[in-house]
Amino acid sequence: MSKLVGYLFPLILALLMLSSLASAQGEILETRYAVMSNGSDALIPLDILTYVPYCPPLSGIDCHNATTGEVLGGSSFLLYFDGSQLYLLNFTPAVIALYPNYYSLLDLQLHDARFINGSWYINITFYPPLAEITGVYRFNPGKFCIEPVNISWPQLPTGELKDSIDGWKIVLQSKSSEKWGQANVSDTWVTMSKEALRWSPGPTEIVNSSVFPVYFLLKKENKKENLVRSLTSSP
Repeated sequence: MSKLVGYLFPLILALLMLSSLASAQGEILETRYAVMSNGSDALIPLDILTYVPYCPPLSGIDCHNATTGEVLGGSSFLLYFDGSQLYLLNFTPAVIALYPNYYSLLDLQLHDARFINGSWYINITFYPPLAEITGVYRFNPGKFCIEPVNISWPQLPTGELKDSIDGWKIVLQSKSSEKWGQANVSDTWVTMSKEALRWSPGPTEIVNSSVFPVYFLLKKENKKENLVRSLTSSP
């Protein structure tokens, strides 16, 4: 029987400076992520959405009696694990260098990632102020840089993703039926309010702290090594 060996990373939402559940206890947070591994390293897209009761003005719906929820907002992140360290990737310098008309980056959305002939390729949309830029890029993890690739995503080979990292099997926190490209998705809903369960869009866990872990595990036969990693921003 496989034994649980520990967290690959304790991704604490407070470290990402996200809105605290403590400041809005009637909200629900949904965290979605996937682990896109080539067998030795991995890209980890992460979406965090905030839900509130659906009770728009003039609708006649009392927010205290709402039975459905709606998305108030959210943020997306992309992390990289090199086999020993986890990095929160910062694409702002790359976007400014590639597209000088823009001076900042508000958000991003990774659509898919593939590992082909020893290189990572990402299909991603960047959101500078009042604009969006979608393209295919080659990601160089050694230099933490990207370069545009003059090819459409359907023209690229499918590549192959693995369900392990260095022989350790990836176990998601809360596996769903969804896919992120070729990778399985973990989908977790949390709230600090029992009242929110009335209108929750999905199966929701009540937590007693505004700081809670989002993680995946690595398992291997007869191994007990602790694999706790820290969250580090890329250069």
